[in-house]
Amino acid sequence: MKIEGRNINLRLVELEDVNFIYQLRRDKNLNMYLSKIDEDINKQIEWLKNYKIREQEKKEYYFIIEGKNLEQFGVCRLYDFKDDSFSTGSWIIKRGSPFYVAIESMLLGYEFCFSILGYNMMYIDVIKENKKLIKHHQQLGARVIKSDNAKCYFELTKENYEKIKCKYQKFFNWKLKET
Repeated sequence: MKIEGRNINLRLVELEDVNFIYQLRRDKNLNMYLSKIDEDINKQIEWLKNYKIREQEKKEYYFIIEGKNLEQFGVCRLYDFKDDSFSTGSWIIKRGSPFYVAIESMLLGYEFCFSILGYNMMYIDVIKENKKLIKHHQQLGARVIKSDNAKCYFELTKENYEKIKCKYQKFFNWKLKET
């Protein structure tokens, strides 16, 4: 499966992507706000194998974010699918990536969950120090529903997403492709 955007594509992670993912996950600056990984690449391989089972069960989707020339820019995950909601996270985009990669990859992930999978609500929690990600989610229509000392908790309704989607229409030359 591949989701095609105007400038980037999201394609499902494969075991062959382990080195790229491992390098992203080991970069301390990129992973400041994510869970730590084990330094053993074999643990990452095992995690990916287990993920592929969850993907087959439609419990989680882990994407490589890549340019039209197949240059890999990062990864993102869609998960925690419940009755009418989903969560998103594990966004990692390598340094030096074009400015549009973060926003377009988020929009494509949202579009997949709201329009293709049919969910009506997205929930996400963001560590408060991650001000850049907080700003991105707010730009895309998410609103803070609560916060504590460590995190801000957001929700994005499908209705609010549809409104904000018009603002970013230039990114929506997309389609879902089964490959």
